[in-house]
Amino acid sequence: MEPGIEAAVHDIARTRHGLVTRADVLACGGTDEVIRTRTAVGRWTAVHPGVYLVGVAPPPWRTSLLAATLAAGPGSAASHRAAVVLWGLDGIATAPLELTVPFTAEPLPADVIQHRTRRPVPIVVIDAVPVTSIERTILDAAGCLRPVAAEKGMECALRRGLTTATALDLHVKEHGGRGVRGSGFLKELLAERPAGRAAGSPAEVELLRALRLQGVEPPVRQHPVRLRDGSVAILDMAWPLRRKAVEVDGVDAHATIGALDHDDERQNQVLEAGYDLRRYSARAVRRRPGSVVASVMRFLAA
Repeated sequence: MEPGIEAAVHDIARTRHGLVTRADVLACGGTDEVIRTRTAVGRWTAVHPGVYLVGVAPPPWRTSLLAATLAAGPGSAASHRAAVVLWGLDGIATAPLELTVPFTAEPLPADVIQHRTRRPVPIVVIDAVPVTSIERTILDAAGCLRPVAAEKGMECALRRGLTTATALDLHVKEHGGRGVRGSGFLKELLAERPAGRAAGSPAEVELLRALRLQGVEPPVRQHPVRLRDGSVAILDMAWPLRRKAVEVDGVDAHATIGALDHDDERQNQVLEAGYDLRRYSARAVRRRPGSVVASVMRFLAA
């Protein structure tokens, strides 16, 4: 292969996690013989028909995901669980290769979970990988994840400012409905969700959900309280009329001596501001949710 053609192919590969397609090689002036030669000697690796990795190392997950979308053709995008991981949402940490693809004559890549659709799917690009929009991702997650994981993902997207409850509601109305899994559940989540800030952590979502399922009065999430030193404490969940609040402590945020000192001083000032406060660890919420919920209910009833 001529040096100019090779350089052009490598330029494309650098923008796509080392991946090129047959169409890319031909557009750069290469031929099918060039592709056969490069794969035969091991300089390129055929990932899917018409999709090649420049190199021989096993591709990481994100590269494999991009390769699958290239093999599936235009209009294909990472979706469902793969999209949740690609967006970096709470709820799950790993995912299979999973795509939404249009009904076309394109050959489908092997070893990939595929969802065929005739409806237009909003697509954005994250790190060179086409992926369903954040609203579509949350809608799909509502149909394929456990309820608590789907709710964690939604609250994470809201907390990070990736979308709004209004935008999610509009997306469900415009793109949900019959035949779209997750539509009903996401509608319920949005209807039950109190106005205001998103939950501050995955553990808070777990506790809020557990309290809701027990019929406990919904708290105000991320409630601001003015302290005597002029600063503002943001309480994870509060019942202002009762002057009571609950905090869920993660390990990372409270592990150092300095953090513990700050927590003690902050808690004292919250008590001075007239709020009764209970604290629970994220570990306790995850491992003993029934015990924590019962404790919160006794606290509120006292």
